Amino acid sequence: MKLCLNSDQARRLDEATQEYGITGMELMERAARACEKQIIGRFDQSACIVVLCGTGNNGGDGLALSRMLSERGYLVSVIAVGDEEKASGLWIKQMELLSGIDIISLRDINDLPDIRGVLLGADVIVDAIFGIGLSREIGGVHARLITAANALDSFKLSIDVPSGIATDTGMVLGGAFRADVTVTFGYLKPAHILHPGRKLCGEVIVEDIGFIRPEAAGISEPVTVLDGECLLQLPERDISGNKGTFGRVFIRAGSPGMAGAALLCGEACYRSGTGLVYISSPEENRIIIQTALPEAVYRTDTENSETINTADAALVGPGLSTGGQAVSELITLLRELEIPLVLDADAINIISSDEDAAWFLEKYPAAVIMTPHPAEMGRLLHMTSKEVKEDLIGNAVMAAKRYNAIVVLKDASTVITDGEFTAVSCCGSDGAATGGSGDVLSGIIAGLLGQGADAYTAACAGVYAHDMAGAVAASRLGRRYMLARDIIGALGEVLV
Repeated sequence: MKLCLNSDQARRLDEATQEYGITGMELMERAARACEKQIIGRFDQSACIVVLCGTGNNGGDGLALSRMLSERGYLVSVIAVGDEEKASGLWIKQMELLSGIDIISLRDINDLPDIRGVLLGADVIVDAIFGIGLSREIGGVHARLITAANALDSFKLSIDVPSGIATDTGMVLGGAFRADVTVTFGYLKPAHILHPGRKLCGEVIVEDIGFIRPEAAGISEPVTVLDGECLLQLPERDISGNKGTFGRVFIRAGSPGMAGAALLCGEACYRSGTGLVYISSPEENRIIIQTALPEAVYRTDTENSETINTADAALVGPGLSTGGQAVSELITLLRELEIPLVLDADAINIISSDEDAAWFLEKYPAAVIMTPHPAEMGRLLHMTSKEVKEDLIGNAVMAAKRYNAIVVLKDASTVITDGEFTAVSCCGSDGAATGGSGDVLSGIIAGLLGQGADAYTAACAGVYAHDMAGAVAASRLGRRYMLARDIIGALGEVLV
């Protein structure tokens, strides 16, 4: 799995690498060479290149790149934006090395008319304005320059992170450069995998410029980006096994007249490899469930106690409702269950609003996985869904610690965390943004739990399998056409 470093970790890695004897200037030269490779591989010397440089080290990368391209015979212009009197030491050294390159200083908005002609003639625009340290909203001349560049059809390349995107959250800080390609160094950053930054990065290329390994710099808990490796951590199938070998999962889902959630959870659970699935749902749903999913064992409320004692994992919440009876049922289950538990949908909503349910969750004796979307997470943390999305990783970690649970925060890039270790899945498709998709996900995760996977592995593998199956279904059927149950239909190509 790929590693992803936040801005503080990236700075620490840079400093630690220099302590091993690679100078900051050498790292800057290597970064520039990596960007140069992307340009010369796409454009010959007839291309006109404009490099937008801030006055920090990101701008220094841009100056070094300008020199290298000029030496190769490209026509290069540099637009230096910002207060050069406050420039970094490496920026000053790189500026001293430039010769024969047209340099335009852009200090305030009044200078903008002088650079419009230069921008209009650019085949390539390189963004080296801000690096990974940007933490404030941009405005003034920087924002106007970025807006002017975005309006052009030129090929656009950003160095490390597109200017205007918060490195650690992917949020846009007032305005942001829209890149075709972003070249980053050593490791991915959250801005490359979290929206809206992910969309504005274009193609992200990670270049090795000689950083030491994160663990050598004392960085022990970087975010990981999920790939197929997480599926290899699932328990192996026993070729001599039986349905008991592959686990029993108890599902409490659905409310009167609302059988769909229970069906989707149940089938997804079976299709993940579970040996036996018990579904507890109101009597009104019995015929629908037994007809549509005859493999499931239907249970009434009065039969739950016997079933609970034989299950290996449980899933509670999809379609449950939040009325008084549902609250009572959830509290009873939290008191009686002693097996790994997935809480989804209405179970999460009840936890966020009922103190007794939250108290019993805190005392729960086994692993808990919660699978909220941003609105549900907002209720858990008493904030708006917009505030949740402004820091997906940070808020997921906060919730995991507060509720002593593994949190799966569902979004276009889904965050999985136990409060210490964090992973992000960004391989899904917007075709999975359809009703019932979350029920399918919770069913898959519960199924993997029932088969003996540890909770964090089940959460990561479940999210990855769900996202990949969604992508398969979208490619086969079309992103607009697919339904949640099509994700289940594609699981066989992912979970083999």
